[in-house]
Amino acid sequence: MPKLKTLQIQPQTLDINSRFETAPGLKDVNKVRSFLIRLRN
Repeated sequence: MPKLKTLQIQPQTLDINSRFETAPGLKDVNKVRSFLIRLRN
């Protein structure tokens, strides 16, 4: 996360990987929500 916040660009999208999945192609909503909260703060 620290490296992401130091970027000099403002990405419009972010492709999150399988680390956020409970099964192939199925994202864990709580992990995604937690990530977004940390990203915004």
